[in-house]
Amino acid sequence: MSATVTRKRAAKKPSAKKKKVVAKTTGKKATTKRPAGNKRAAKKTTARNKPKTTPKKAAAKTSAGRRRKPPGTSTSTQVGARNLTARAAEVRAQRRQRRRSVVIVLAAITVTAAGAIGAIRSPLLDIDGAVVIGASEVSVEEIQQAAAVPIGTSMVDLNPGIIAARVESIPTIRSANVRRGWDGVVRIEVIEREPTLALKTPAGFVLVDDDGRQVRTSEVLPDGFLPVIGLQASGVAGDPAPPGSSSVLRLMEAMTAPVRQEVSEVIVTGAEIALTLTDGGRAVFGDDREIEAKVVSLETLLLSVDMRCVHEIDLTVPSAPALSRIGEKGNPRDGLADLTKCS
Repeated sequence: MSATVTRKRAAKKPSAKKKKVVAKTTGKKATTKRPAGNKRAAKKTTARNKPKTTPKKAAAKTSAGRRRKPPGTSTSTQVGARNLTARAAEVRAQRRQRRRSVVIVLAAITVTAAGAIGAIRSPLLDIDGAVVIGASEVSVEEIQQAAAVPIGTSMVDLNPGIIAARVESIPTIRSANVRRGWDGVVRIEVIEREPTLALKTPAGFVLVDDDGRQVRTSEVLPDGFLPVIGLQASGVAGDPAPPGSSSVLRLMEAMTAPVRQEVSEVIVTGAEIALTLTDGGRAVFGDDREIEAKVVSLETLLLSVDMRCVHEIDLTVPSAPALSRIGEKGNPRDGLADLTKCS
């Protein structure tokens, strides 16, 4: 009987596959009961994973689950208040120190400024006199009179630009430089105008500088100058040179030493320029176009051609100069064979 009952119970137990099918049809998860030993292991695991609470933290909790304020809060607040008070006192001390520094600096500046003003207005800085440097054609007295340096006034009040402009108003002065001297002396350094042309006039010569300004007059021709004939100058120092002077100035600037030695005078007729040669004859330049090339062409002829019996050298076309000679009876004739009759 017992064997028969056991077989029936075994037959009634559903298989694992049937349990899965039932779970799928009902939509519920199949749960399996854990043995009692597993529950104990789970409890132990949960107890291990729980965070440990220290006695202090546990004591801090109230029955309502809130934390109490940690002890000593009032003491830390007092310490913070003391620190703020000390910091405020330190800031006030720094501000007072800065104010003192500013006051000291301002006082020093005031004292220095007062001393400087007193020194500037001291009689030790008064103007005692003026000296002139670089004058040769113009007298020192004339320059000092034109400068009108205020003797006895403070050197600080002197305006060098105004003094220089007064000196430069003298026609023969090109430029002036005025410098203060803290020894009480004003120094006036001048550069005079250098004449480069001597224009022939009935009374003598008018000297003109390279700026085209009449500098002064002279009764005789200065050494090293070529007389320029045909330009009418006023003869008043400081006046501009007459028209045509600029062309002659360009010619003089371009003229080389070999050419200058063979020239005795410069003749200006309207816009035409010609040179009188020392051996006789003349060199015709025409107008002032290509004047540098004309000088080079003339120099080439003077160095390579026998200049005896030369009547005229036409340089109006500098690349093709034309030379004519004087005949036996004084008539110009090209290609004179016998040059001994002109020597």
